[in-house]
Amino acid sequence: MAVSNPPFPPTRRAIPDGATATRELLKYVPQLPLEERDRRWDRLRKRMVMADLDALVFLGNDIFWDMGLANLRYIFNAGGKVTSYGAFFIDRDPILWNSVAHSNRPYNFCHSVQDWTTDIRIFQGLPEIVAELRSAGFERSRIGMVGYSSTLVPSTLLHGEVEFLKRAMPLAEFLDVSWVIEHMRLI
Repeated sequence: MAVSNPPFPPTRRAIPDGATATRELLKYVPQLPLEERDRRWDRLRKRMVMADLDALVFLGNDIFWDMGLANLRYIFNAGGKVTSYGAFFIDRDPILWNSVAHSNRPYNFCHSVQDWTTDIRIFQGLPEIVAELRSAGFERSRIGMVGYSSTLVPSTLLHGEVEFLKRAMPLAEFLDVSWVIEHMRLI
């Protein structure tokens, strides 16, 4: 069930039609180059092929003093303080679900501070992520789940989220593959 947002209350000045996120901040925020994105994404896709994974779902959380988003940030070069989730694919650009509705108005700040990830959506719950996986044909696939992991902390996937995904897509095989990104980060 998709959650609809309440209408955004009027602002002092109307947001002009066609307004987009400012790119001005990119001048002042340190950037990792697109070549680094391409290198990371290429390595991740090769690891997915070797592990026979069709897609990855990044389940972000604020565990361990907000380091629960480290693996997601490493791949997407974006992620907010609250509710960041992602889907990564072998053959198409990834999707980042980031932040709640009121933090995405008039647009998501991630559009202004990075240029790696372009498909950034409001996080409205796991059902929306499941709907995206289904529409992309992953109902009978091997899907890796990525949470936070480090050399000190084992993988942290929230039990309720894992169980929800398994119930929502019973013919898919879900595996904890947080170690894949952790290994990439360590190297």
